[in-house]
Amino acid sequence: MFDKIIPRSEFTKNVLTVLAGTTLAQAVPLLISPILTRLFTPEDFGVFFLFTALLAVLSVGATAKYELAILLPEKDEDAVNILALVCLISLIASGALLVVILLFKDAIQNLLEDNSSGTWLYILPLSLLLAGVLQGFSYWSNRKKRFAELSASKVGQSSVTGTSNLAIGYSSASGVGLIFSTVLGQLTNIAVLVRGFMKNDRSVVACVNNKTMSEQAKRYGTFPKTMVLANIFNISAMQLPNILLLPMFGAQFLGLYALSQRVVKIPLTVMGNAYGEVFKQRAAEYAAQGKDIKPLLWRSLVFLALISLPFFVVFYLFAPSLFAFIFGDEWRLSGDYAKILTPYFYLAFVTAPLTHLFYILERTSIYLLIQGLLLCSILIGLYYAQSIGSAPETIVAVLSATYAVIYLVMIGVLTLSPGKK
Repeated sequence: MFDKIIPRSEFTKNVLTVLAGTTLAQAVPLLISPILTRLFTPEDFGVFFLFTALLAVLSVGATAKYELAILLPEKDEDAVNILALVCLISLIASGALLVVILLFKDAIQNLLEDNSSGTWLYILPLSLLLAGVLQGFSYWSNRKKRFAELSASKVGQSSVTGTSNLAIGYSSASGVGLIFSTVLGQLTNIAVLVRGFMKNDRSVVACVNNKTMSEQAKRYGTFPKTMVLANIFNISAMQLPNILLLPMFGAQFLGLYALSQRVVKIPLTVMGNAYGEVFKQRAAEYAAQGKDIKPLLWRSLVFLALISLPFFVVFYLFAPSLFAFIFGDEWRLSGDYAKILTPYFYLAFVTAPLTHLFYILERTSIYLLIQGLLLCSILIGLYYAQSIGSAPETIVAVLSATYAVIYLVMIGVLTLSPGKK
């Protein structure tokens, strides 16, 4: 049946290539999670996820979202100038963040109600720079259809991060150790992609110049104007609960809630990201050729919905028991949260790979509107639930329902919109 939906082709081969790499990459954190939950405390995980939440929010503006445009120009000479622009903007953004942290570290800690030493804040600018550069080179590799290289870079990042986590955990476990391992993983990923770039595309480096960079910045000027704000809304809606829930319920609850997301997102990331990498390259190719993207959209939507449904049904039924068995009984409550979040994660899995169409078809204003609606809904829901003294389970349910509804809206907008620019 799936052969009729997604025929055997280069598309399928590329999806399987990225899927294999992503599966290996995600298998590492999955396999070592039971060990890490015994080496690190929920409070350690709380500090780590606070760091990742801030990094996710800050990463949105670190590149002005110009990496999205790397796929779109017909000429590599134009695309490589966008890549250079992404790296330059990332460097400026990380430098500015470092200055802010040096000047206002104590104030930032007080705002976040962080009771740790705050050492992790000094690592944030470096991780932000690496995240921006990594985004740029990932989109370049995607443009060049180097899916095997993308897979290898992810496996390398996951392996280095996992090995470092274990080493630090056995020597001197702390939330900062988890953060340091993340940076090592980022460096590994970048090293693989830059090596491929220098091996195959060294000649285009000579095309980088200020004039072309400026021209491309103007040509895709709508990306920083709309996609930065849209992605700030999106990442804020996803990560602000991790930040706001800390003062509401404490680091222990945040660690339990964050682990529920980490585990559910593993299967989501494995297939969703693999499919999304190939989908956005093919959709950009269709757009450049003036082809109708609607058939590709519908085949993808049906395929993703059908292939993932059995897993999410089983997970919904047995999540609490699975968490207690795998991670220890003290993490059973995390399984209860994962069960509540499952409908949202299912819709996210189905929809996320397809949202690349908003920038590929240059309908960024619609995407901005949807993400603004999501953020407002999340903030209103959290405020209302807190004002009436809701239990943590109710807060999680409100978040899950809000995310799910917005993803349904996205599906409706994508399927009803025209399939061409």
